[in-house]
Amino acid sequence: MDSGYLIDFYHGWLIEVLPIGVSRNEPGFKMVCYSPCREKFCNDQVYPSAFEAMKAAKQAINWHVACQLLRDVLRQFYEADRLEFEEWRSLHQSLTAATKAL
Repeated sequence: MDSGYLIDFYHGWLIEVLPIGVSRNEPGFKMVCYSPCREKFCNDQVYPSAFEAMKAAKQAINWHVACQLLRDVLRQFYEADRLEFEEWRSLHQSLTAATKAL
């Protein structure tokens, strides 16, 4: 990490792990993720190591991808008349809220 940060790709997403100084004795790291369409997300969590921050980023990406796949399935069910509009909307809003809660 000579450049001061770590960059990796995971399932088409860009992950940046950035060092931050929590205090002189306790350095920490934060993660920032970018989707293939450049949607950015991060959290306020400080991780004790770059490895922990990278692991958290990959778990967050898995969560985002799973939610997107579920939204796609819900849309297919709605278009096939297997869900009423109100059911689709409620489930879709729940998934959107869960994704933003990261």
